[in-house]
Amino acid sequence: MKWIDIHRHSEIIQNEDVITVLNLDKDFQKPNDRYFTVGIHPWWIEEVNRDEALKTMIQLAQDKNFICFGEMGIDRAIEVSLDTQIKVFEVQLELASEYSPHFVIIHCVRAFNEILGAVKRTNYKGTLIFHDYNASEEITKELLAHDYCLSFGRHLFNDSTKAYKQFKNIPVENIFLECDDWKDMTIQEIYQKASEIKGMEVENLKMAIHKTFEKILLTRKN
Repeated sequence: MKWIDIHRHSEIIQNEDVITVLNLDKDFQKPNDRYFTVGIHPWWIEEVNRDEALKTMIQLAQDKNFICFGEMGIDRAIEVSLDTQIKVFEVQLELASEYSPHFVIIHCVRAFNEILGAVKRTNYKGTLIFHDYNASEEITKELLAHDYCLSFGRHLFNDSTKAYKQFKNIPVENIFLECDDWKDMTIQEIYQKASEIKGMEVENLKMAIHKTFEKILLTRKN
């Protein structure tokens, strides 16, 4: 059973037992023989040609190693206007209904209401995977009520974070783990920490996350 790293920015291969899902940065350069996701990150909205980026996303969605669209979303901590971010996010959700209908990876900073509002307006029916998750218990309950997935990484190593305090009680079928852009920690170490917090064997956690990942593999072309 392989380790699943659902979201990573570096192409560093930790070892052959890891399935890494590489998030394509703004140049949208597809990796060789590696699972990947692609989306217009809110940080890049003013730096990319949006129409060309959307066309490229459609093209990349045909690749055998394409997993889903993302990361995309809304970020209140950046200077790009909220209205612009929402519009770009909604366009991607509309595209996702055709090319990534079952899963998308979400970047969200203090904008959960806006994210859920956009999903409702566009009628996107797939599962949202909130990466680098670290939100309040109230928001967590709302996201889990939609059966969305939450992906954890660095915040599990700080016992004062919201992520750490809630992780034990989050259903394992709604969990992913990730390195993101954290190069000082391996995915195996993140799994070990996660299993300690949850009070379960690492192999059982690996099995549960692998099972959820298989749902993506089974549905991404349908």
